[in-house]
Amino acid sequence: MSRVIRPIATAAILAGLGVAALPAAGAETVVRDLDGRPMRFDMQDPTADVRHYARVLRDAVHGPEIRRVLVRVVPWAEVARGCGAVDSSGCYRIASPRRGVITVPPGDEDEIRHVLLHEYGHHVDAFRGGTRAAPEPNGTWRWWVARRMTERVRAGQAAMGYSLGWTRAVGEVFAEDYVQLNVRAPYTIPWLRPPGPRIRSAINEDITGVPGVPPRAEAPGGASPSPAAGRRIVRRGVLREGETRAVVFELRSARRRIEAVIDLRGVDGPATARAGLRCAGAPPAVGEDGADDLVVLRLAAAGPGQCELVVANGDQPAVYTVTITVEPPLRRLARAGNRQVLAGS
Repeated sequence: MSRVIRPIATAAILAGLGVAALPAAGAETVVRDLDGRPMRFDMQDPTADVRHYARVLRDAVHGPEIRRVLVRVVPWAEVARGCGAVDSSGCYRIASPRRGVITVPPGDEDEIRHVLLHEYGHHVDAFRGGTRAAPEPNGTWRWWVARRMTERVRAGQAAMGYSLGWTRAVGEVFAEDYVQLNVRAPYTIPWLRPPGPRIRSAINEDITGVPGVPPRAEAPGGASPSPAAGRRIVRRGVLREGETRAVVFELRSARRRIEAVIDLRGVDGPATARAGLRCAGAPPAVGEDGADDLVVLRLAAAGPGQCELVVANGDQPAVYTVTITVEPPLRRLARAGNRQVLAGS
């Protein structure tokens, strides 16, 4: 994917975020962070307020790499076109060896915080990351060690690209962990625990040079996961002996990747779970577990049409949690020099 960065039409240098007048749509606007570093925005949607985006990035953990990113805010219809995916809500790419570009839709701070932080996490990965253990994108090096990514990749739990799906791509795990460094929000990687203080401290030290965990903002009203991460469905409940439960959902577009994680825990000990996942456009997936562990089912290239996940309990009452992630189609990689970065995630 390639797009040409437009030259600066108008430069509005703002001393702070309390600007009285907003620049014309399409002008490149420069806002300073608290250390005086420039944050650049290309506001192509006339309904968007640059101050919302500037406040999110100003409050986020960042370093000098913030000088090297352009945040482009475009109408919703242009997001899919610019990101190369019909259901995309934002993306990141390297436009040159010296600049990355984030594309996001209009919205207020609460609406755009998760997706903007997620894409900025990719920018941190591209311009501040790096480990000899794996090719880019690979997060930052202390984070890589703290997350035990070498072992996870070797064990097939995670991959450098999207061969195992969106939620298991190393670059996406890092971007979501970066979100958690900055805000208490729903975590969109269902097979991993959200990053604890040790992992968040590792990211913070990689970016700022200072270990420790900064205060995190609260996501308003239990905000839903980032739309950049796709759709997430969570169901919980109790199943009696031999009982089954179904979760039905719709796919509005084709080539969706589905991951269903079923956690069934018996009231008096290990329970046996059997599960099947069937979606229009893809062969069904089935699985069984008798050791009180997770059952994980995956489908590739499903939809459009209806999906049904059926969970069957064994021989004792059990508590279940079902997490279904509907992921965007496989993303393309854009190459800049010797670095690979996510072109739409």
